[in-house]
Amino acid sequence: DYIAGICGDLHGMLGVIEGFNKFLGPQLKAVTGDPEGIDAMLDRVRGMTKLVVDVDFDVFDKKTFSDWADVDSDFESEKEAIERST
Repeated sequence: DYIAGICGDLHGMLGVIEGFNKFLGPQLKAVTGDPEGIDAMLDRVRGMTKLVVDVDFDVFDKKTFSDWADVDSDFESEKEAIERST
């Protein structure tokens, strides 16, 4: 079902964001001694959230699937970029 697929995508995105926020927390700042670098990464994570929150279309409408696919692709690209940077 289309809507279930979108919900699965959103659930996965939430898991990624939650994972980054936990990983990039105060303990990592203390261990690395680079709080500014960690804060910069957290800004990128917030940008990933913004990609999803700021969509200007109904993600549950099948007619906007290609738009959703673009958002999903951008999210995945940023996720991979952050993973390479950490």
